[in-house]
Order: sequence, then C-alpha cells, then structure tokens
Amino acid sequence: MKAIKILGCALLVSFCVNVNGQEQKVTSPANMDQMLASLVSELQNKLVGKKAPDFTTKDVNGRKLSLESFKGKYVILDFWATWCKPCRQSHPHLISLYKKYHDKGLEIIGIADDDSRPEAWREAIAADNITMFHHALAGSDPKKRMKGEENPADIMAMYSVPALPTKFVIDKEGKVVAAYVGDSDKIDGKLKELFGF
Repeated sequence: MKAIKILGCALLVSFCVNVNGQEQKVTSPANMDQMLASLVSELQNKLVGKKAPDFTTKDVNGRKLSLESFKGKYVILDFWATWCKPCRQSHPHLISLYKKYHDKGLEIIGIADDDSRPEAWREAIAADNITMFHHALAGSDPKKRMKGEENPADIMAMYSVPALPTKFVIDKEGKVVAAYVGDSDKIDGKLKELFGF
C-alpha cells in the first residue's frame, strides 16, 4: 500500500498529497471523496479499538499535559491548525459538544500543527472562544516530516494524522473508539452512544 500524506486541509476544493515522495495535486471532487474514504478507513483500521498512544507535552500555559492524566474521562483529540479553515469552522461544533457532555466527563484536547506560529495559535484559541479546551502544539518539525525522518515528539505522527481536521474519540480506559477526518456529524452519534443521550 502506498504511503499517503495530506499536506493541506481536508475538505478543500483541492489539496496536495505526497505519494511515495511525489507531490500530486488532487482537484476532482470524486477523487477527494475516494481518497478521504480511504484515509478514514486506514485510520480506523490502524487505531480504533487500540490503546491511544500516550503523549506528554506542555500546554498553552506551559504546564505539563499528558493524555494518561485523562484516564477515567472521555476525550476528543482534535488535530487542527490556525491556517486550516475547515478546522476553525469546526470549533463551534466542538463547543456545542463540550457544553453538552463536559459535566458527564468529556474533555477536549486541541493539538495544533502550529509549532512555527505559537502566537497565531494563542490568538486563534482566544478568537475562536475555545479557551475551555486543553491545548498543545503538535511537536511537529515540517522539515523532518517532509524527509520522512522520525520525530518522537510529533503527536500528529503518533496518531498517523492524514489530514486536518482529524478527530479521535478516546474512552475512559484510554482506548480509541472512533476516528474522523474532517468535521463529521458522525462524532455526535458516537458521543450519544457513549453517554446515552
């Protein structure tokens, strides 16, 4: 199977992919639908039903943030970036889910692909009114990513994030129970199933 990496936001009119080192632009809506379906299927086969990869990093306030510390709660991991319009447009949906389920044990952790733009990241958190979520930078190094070099600090690589936005639902035991590429309403159904309403 060919390794595919999305280098832009999902759900745009066109985006670039890197297939075995060759950059290709995908512009056909049919191709995009097929590619996204393939990416989602691959992601679900790789992580859903398995223990979520643990990470420890610094949050937006410089405090330690570890996925392990959220055991006993449901977690949505939201991989996003300030420059990704679909990511930013998904924030009101996440806010509504947070308001509905937070008191029942839901936490949201935003992992931003903005390591080279920390000020823009902080500004976007405030502008999008998502200060109630937990936030961390992805730890990515674009130069290493483009060369295919390993970076143990890269949370996006740990989760094999194929495109932005990508969301994972993690249960109370720390197991990935769902993965979504784009802003999918399907996440609502999964949370309803988990919380019973």
